[in-house]
Amino acid sequence: MKFSKFNGFDFFFLLFSLVIFSFGSFAILSTSLTIFQSQLIFFVLGIFLYFLVCLSDIESLKTPIFIFLAYFLSLLMLFGLSIFGESIRNSVRWYNFGLFNFQPSEMVKLVEILVLAKLLTLGNGRYLSLKKIILSFLVIVPFIVLIAKQPDLGSALVIMGIWFFMILYSGVNPRQILLFILAISLLSYPMWNFLRSYQKQRVVSFVNPYADPLGSGYNVIQSMIAVGSGEIFGRGFGRGTQSHLRFLPEYRTDFIFAAFSEEWGFLGSAILVTFYFGLLYKILAIAHASKSGFFAMASVGVFSLLFIQCVVNMGMNLGILPVTGITLPLVSYGGSSLLTTFVMLGFIQAVAIKNKLW
Repeated sequence: MKFSKFNGFDFFFLLFSLVIFSFGSFAILSTSLTIFQSQLIFFVLGIFLYFLVCLSDIESLKTPIFIFLAYFLSLLMLFGLSIFGESIRNSVRWYNFGLFNFQPSEMVKLVEILVLAKLLTLGNGRYLSLKKIILSFLVIVPFIVLIAKQPDLGSALVIMGIWFFMILYSGVNPRQILLFILAISLLSYPMWNFLRSYQKQRVVSFVNPYADPLGSGYNVIQSMIAVGSGEIFGRGFGRGTQSHLRFLPEYRTDFIFAAFSEEWGFLGSAILVTFYFGLLYKILAIAHASKSGFFAMASVGVFSLLFIQCVVNMGMNLGILPVTGITLPLVSYGGSSLLTTFVMLGFIQAVAIKNKLW
């Protein structure tokens, strides 16, 4: 794509992304200058990838050979974790490259979106056929199984959530939705037996965290204390006691929303959520304006991923959803998540540019 086509660039879309990132940066800087500097390095790399993708010819992304190679390499990276992956806190989710760790499950989410976008836009019809729905699910089953074995149940559920949103957008017969809900209900009990003990404890602590306040319910309780103590205007930058006194666990990743809420209060949190709404609305508007079924479907996939992660992360920080270890896009600390998010946002920007050219 030539630089003359840059006139279709959506500056507000980029602005929303940068503002959200800045909120996360303040929350990280409040607790550690070193971690903040690391996040800035990932940010510079992320912005580079953002512009690299948005100014590239994204037509190549929907070619069968690219889709196949991306899918194959994703499976290879997930398989490779069992041999070359590094175990951190009893989970094998990362490759250690010395200066940084790489979490392939983040990239797999993007690959899933492209694969499903290609599959679900093949053929025509008002509703998806049952055959295509089953086939699309079977395609992501290896992702779900390999990620759940790490174990990373949260990311595995996000993979399923993306698939569900994308088939809904493709057009699903209401009867098929009811059958899906029934199937999930019937499988819930057998699935419960496959969960590890700590995963079951997370669900139990979600129902009643005070049943084990110093054990499985500790994280949820401390998170709710942090959010509540922020009140309307917050304690102020660098004055969050829950994070600075280390009562709040994972305050730079899983529970960064609680740490942010404590220092910036309800008002700051509401502003952050408003910018997320703006970003998600922009993605849907760009998807709706696209004349390419593939790019529209892939854009909806990106929307689904960001929406699910925002809802789940904020929900568990507020104590209204179980703790799953899902990070908050653009806000939580982490190179793999931040770089993948900027690549996806760069793709959406590229679709916006193409929309202006058609």
